[in-house]
Amino acid sequence: MIEPGNFEPESIDDIIGHARKIADIQLKKLNAGKLNRLFLLLTGKPGCGKSSVCRVLAKSLADPINVIDVSACELNVDRVREWIQDLGYAKLYGDWTVYIINECDEINRQVEILMLQLLDKAKKHVAILCTSNKANALIDRFQSRFQHHEVTPPAAHEIEKFISNKWPELKEVAGGLANSCAGDVRQSLADGQTWLDNKEYGE
Repeated sequence: MIEPGNFEPESIDDIIGHARKIADIQLKKLNAGKLNRLFLLLTGKPGCGKSSVCRVLAKSLADPINVIDVSACELNVDRVREWIQDLGYAKLYGDWTVYIINECDEINRQVEILMLQLLDKAKKHVAILCTSNKANALIDRFQSRFQHHEVTPPAAHEIEKFISNKWPELKEVAGGLANSCAGDVRQSLADGQTWLDNKEYGE
């Protein structure tokens, strides 16, 4: 079993709360053939499920070779120019190409403006999935190209149920983990991992 500190979502069943509803809507549209490209911007507090939604959608769309998952701090003008050039070859490697950009509010303005070209040129079977902890940090003409969802954190009882079902060994402390994390699922799992480690070493 995967330890809570190393947990990564594999399917929609690994997402809870509002984030799960967003993922479910997008997956239904994709499975019904209603989307031939997807530009999605998810904003909200850390640990509310933004990155989980992006990664589950990416798994449903493309093989790992066609998924580029980066933090905004890794992006520069040259890399975005390479992405633009590569769009013409994307179909050689599969139907969909997925770009996940984490914490996109950290993109510098020069890169953000160049990203507009990527959005313009990405015609079919391209998904650009962005997350941001800050709702209004992006320029309007960039943000307006996306479906924008503000993700609300899951409730404590949802987190408690999720932890208890995934890791029965944490059931006795799941309520405390859920109530102390302020809706940050990632933090609750990190705290759960600490509790397990302390229990193992008798601390």
